[in-house]
Amino acid sequence: MRDKFIPCLLLASSLIMCALLFPLSAVRTDTAPFSAEGLFPDAALPQEVDCITIEEVALPILARAIETHVEGRPFAVRVAFGAVILNRVKSGGFGASVSAVLSSAGIYPADGVTPSDRSTRAAKEALAGADPTFGAVFILPETDPELSQYESRITVRIDGLAFIR
Repeated sequence: MRDKFIPCLLLASSLIMCALLFPLSAVRTDTAPFSAEGLFPDAALPQEVDCITIEEVALPILARAIETHVEGRPFAVRVAFGAVILNRVKSGGFGASVSAVLSSAGIYPADGVTPSDRSTRAAKEALAGADPTFGAVFILPETDPELSQYESRITVRIDGLAFIR
């Protein structure tokens, strides 16, 4: 009898540990995909995303995205790029986290990229609330022929880029 009791006890304790570590309330049941527009006003990229929104996770992802996509630009553009991503998170229409917004826009930080101190500082400033774009959620180069149709929605121009609300 004792030989059967020990394996049952081990199984029961394993199940209890799993229930404590992974409660059913933490399991996501809504797996419907969402779609959002890319950073450029006419881009549409449907994407299925399931990400967490913890700032400690957002900082390195945002810093890598800044380093990858606005490398060589002035510090103000780096902060502005980060602010656009965070404005999209705040709006709720583009994704619920930095990862979700970047993914839905088709912007992926390059693998193995180590962000520079400037990109990390820009990401920290954006996460702390700095927004030189005044709420913009799109970016277009000033040379883009489509820019004229967004003229009334441009919030600011920085280093050859127009930031659009």
